[in-house]
Amino acid sequence: MSETSVPTAGLDPAEGPGGLVDASGRPVPTEYRIPCPGHPLGDHAALILRRRHTDHRDAWCIVNPAWPDGGEHVWTGSRWQYLGDVEARQAFRFTEAQALELAPALAREESARMLQLAARSRAG
Repeated sequence: MSETSVPTAGLDPAEGPGGLVDASGRPVPTEYRIPCPGHPLGDHAALILRRRHTDHRDAWCIVNPAWPDGGEHVWTGSRWQYLGDVEARQAFRFTEAQALELAPALAREESARMLQLAARSRAG
């Protein structure tokens, strides 16, 4: 796990479907939040790594919930695309390790992109 990733608690199996546990019975993470350093929206701009809940494969997606035109966007490996326009296999294309490795760079790029948009907006 990178220094900047913040895991959220795994679901408790008693909470119903989606609760994942490791071999010792401890909950495993089902989501991580990766801060976007310097982003104008601050903590609200964190990227979210989500585990696919429909199976026990190591399938994760990288979500940008703060897309300027609204709606969650996922990283498809080459670009951000609206989640509703992407098939599950395109969205959940990463292993946990791949997503954790890739997300910090995407978070920095997202911050830089939003700072450029804000500067252009102020310039008129």
